[in-house]
Amino acid sequence: EIEKQIEMEEQRLNAEIAKQIELEEQRFEEEEAEKERQIELEQARINAEEAEEEKRRQIEFEIDEAENERQMEIEQERIKAEEEEREIEFEEQLRETEAEIQKQIVDEQNHLQMPSLANEENGNILKEEEKHVKFYVLYQLGSACEKFK
Repeated sequence: EIEKQIEMEEQRLNAEIAKQIELEEQRFEEEEAEKERQIELEQARINAEEAEEEKRRQIEFEIDEAENERQMEIEQERIKAEEEEREIEFEEQLRETEAEIQKQIVDEQNHLQMPSLANEENGNILKEEEKHVKFYVLYQLGSACEKFK
């Protein structure tokens, strides 16, 4: 009878140990499943943060691109305005030079048309002065053009 009791006690202890082992394995599996779930949640959070960061970088890039384009347009407008200003200045200078040359031509023509006592001598002098006037006019035109190159 004692052997029977010992055997029953052993069976009960073995059953209890088996139950404890099973509970431990179940608890271990649950802990492992929870760890997996936590890892997946953390990975999902990291992925969401990375996607958000990528979106933010893309928006910043687009803003920078738009700003660069706007700056280029402003610079092009500034250059165009400067070119127009130089063109206007050149045209004004050219008109002033033309007016000066016309005045000098009229003055020289008036001077050339004045009567003189020695016509032949004056004729030679006039031709020489005419050459000087033409040279001066060409020189003035060249100077005006050089200023605006």
